[in-house]
Amino acid sequence: MGMADPKVQHAFVSYVREDADAVSRLVSILQAASIPVWKDTENLWPGEDWQQKIREAIEDGSLAFIACFSTNSVQKPKTYMNAELRLAVDQIRLMAPGQVWLLPARLDDCELPDFDLGNNRTLNSLQRIDLFGPNREDNLGRLISAVMKIFGTSTTTPASTAAAIADSANSERGPLLAEALKAGISNPGMQMELEDLFLNEVRTAAQELRGDARFPASGASGPTITTLVERAHEYEALVEPLTHAAITLGAWGGEPDATMVTRAMKSLAATTQDLRGGSTAYLTLRTYPLLLLLYAGALGAVARSNGRMLAAFATDPTVAINGRGLALPVAITPWRPFADSEAAASVLARVALEGGTVEQYATDAAQGRGPRYYTPLSEYLFVRLRPLAQPFVLDESEYEQLFHRTEALIALAELDWMASNTDAVNAHRRSWSRWMGRGIHHTDYYLANNSTLGNDLLGEIRSKQKAWWPVAGGMFGGDWTRAEAAATEYITYEAEERKRRW
Repeated sequence: MGMADPKVQHAFVSYVREDADAVSRLVSILQAASIPVWKDTENLWPGEDWQQKIREAIEDGSLAFIACFSTNSVQKPKTYMNAELRLAVDQIRLMAPGQVWLLPARLDDCELPDFDLGNNRTLNSLQRIDLFGPNREDNLGRLISAVMKIFGTSTTTPASTAAAIADSANSERGPLLAEALKAGISNPGMQMELEDLFLNEVRTAAQELRGDARFPASGASGPTITTLVERAHEYEALVEPLTHAAITLGAWGGEPDATMVTRAMKSLAATTQDLRGGSTAYLTLRTYPLLLLLYAGALGAVARSNGRMLAAFATDPTVAINGRGLALPVAITPWRPFADSEAAASVLARVALEGGTVEQYATDAAQGRGPRYYTPLSEYLFVRLRPLAQPFVLDESEYEQLFHRTEALIALAELDWMASNTDAVNAHRRSWSRWMGRGIHHTDYYLANNSTLGNDLLGEIRSKQKAWWPVAGGMFGGDWTRAEAAATEYITYEAEERKRRW
């Protein structure tokens, strides 16, 4: 952005020189979202009285003061940042109680300085936001949302949000897109523009998936465990923004969003069937991005008991296979992406659960060494999707129950669809659910409560009947007895699977 008058309303960013690179990235995202930013290296001209200009920028023009702390900043005894913070403290003492203005952000795992803000408050009394670690991208989106809220709705528009998303790195687009969609869900006037944002992201992903440039299905040598794992990670990076969008839409979406989601899932499902020859292992792995979005959207829907959106992700979309339209959970399962290389799925799971390297575990797997996972991709996705579900759970136990319920409800949708469409799949496919996930053998919670996941679901269905939230949302054809039948069948498979494994 151009040089700003310090009296023009803006977000003031305070930092130390050692953190200039990290702060520059933050500033570029804020500016792309049409948030005016005052930063000394951009807004001070040679020869100006910098102390006076900074004072004016803080006292007269800043609607938000973002203080970027780090080990670099707290270990230096003397910094210009400390002087800026003292000016900020003077301002916050003049403000009404509860006014949000000073936003502490940590760039690494440092202790915040003990600045006295008056009225028995310190800097640590304020909610900080961490711009590092596994939740960095989510927290960046929350920081931008907080600044936008301070500035007021007139500061951000669908156009400025689109610009921010386009200017962001792939990992940073997800939180921005999720925040934009959440705003659009609560503001019908933004629905059309924000639908365009989401569908543009879908188009971008679909184009990449259809092309051979980034994801060739063949090569000079055949696929290995290592190359398959690397390809899976590339797919994750491609749809990272959409996974954030999916869990947000799953949780908060309504009827217009359901229609949009089903269109998107059908479009992406079509890319899995656009086969041009090549390695079977690479071709089946093309279903992995769609599986990720199914999990993400379903997790959000189950977390908020949103039956309409669970249907939009899990039962409304179809995949055309051999001329027949199959429901998504029938065509795409946790076993499908690595159908030709279960060892690669086990390596994914082992790295996520134990640490270590892909190369090390790939060698072990090729030689038949290492642990055996009953549901390797389910184990991996349990770890991979945990940060995404963080806003919906209080602790690890709640997340585990949410994940297991999500897989079980998708299994019920799969079983119900096959029971209602016996001519679409053969008897062998109908004889077993491919969605018996990690909850089958991680049973501590249910053993403690003298129950099983299937029995819990069956009890809910019989208690609520047509008011059971998936049925009320349109799943099972709105017929609770179909849900009851699917849950009864699930319990049978649950028991048989435990006998087979134990």
